[in-house]
Amino acid sequence: MPLRFLDDNFWSDGFVFKLDTDGKCLYGFCIANPQQKPHGIFEAPLSLISSFTRISEEKIAVLLAEFEKADKIKWLPSLDKIWVKKFIIIQTKNPKYFAGMLACLEKSHMNCNRNISLITTIMGCG
Repeated sequence: MPLRFLDDNFWSDGFVFKLDTDGKCLYGFCIANPQQKPHGIFEAPLSLISSFTRISEEKIAVLLAEFEKADKIKWLPSLDKIWVKKFIIIQTKNPKYFAGMLACLEKSHMNCNRNISLITTIMGCG
């Protein structure tokens, strides 16, 4: 299982600092969970997230909607997918991570040469 990075500054980030305990736990889970892929997208039904975080499915749905409104994630509830928008920036302290992200995009049938806007969006540059 790949290692995920959670910077010490996570706790003092303005967005995270204002969250309640469940919000902090859920946002941390979105960044560093076992289903997370190098491009920042993971698939997990609310029941699975609830089993990891011990937060009710109803509250998870409310919090994910708040995260999306704050432009931190893109939540696709019909597909059980969540994209952490600036995930790669959080993970770039590991020099091998960018290569892993590109490989993951290739496996996802996304041609990196033709999807520069997608890559810049994933990296938080777009």
